[in-house]
Amino acid sequence: GFFENSATSEIINKINLSQPEILIVGLGMPKCEQWIYENKYLFGNYIIMSVGNLIDIFSGKSKIAPNFLFNTPFEWIFRLLNEPKKLLKR
Repeated sequence: GFFENSATSEIINKINLSQPEILIVGLGMPKCEQWIYENKYLFGNYIIMSVGNLIDIFSGKSKIAPNFLFNTPFEWIFRLLNEPKKLLKR
C-alpha cells in the first residue's frame, strides 16, 4: 500500500527481513521509479519490478482507455475524466 516517506526505512527493513526473490512496487508513475532509484542500495539481492498503476487496474479500481484511444494524445482526456482529482494536480 501507500505510505509516508518517513516510513521508508521501516518498509525496506520489513521487505529485506522477508527475503523475497522478487519485489513488485506499485506506487504509480513516476513515484514508483523514484522510490526504487532513491533506495536501490538498501535492498537485498533480488529482482525489483516497477508496475506503476497496474495493481489498481487489475483490481478494477482504475480503468484503462479503450483501444481506439490507447497510445494517443487523447488517452489523457479519458484518464482525466475518470480520475479528475488525481490528474488535475498535474
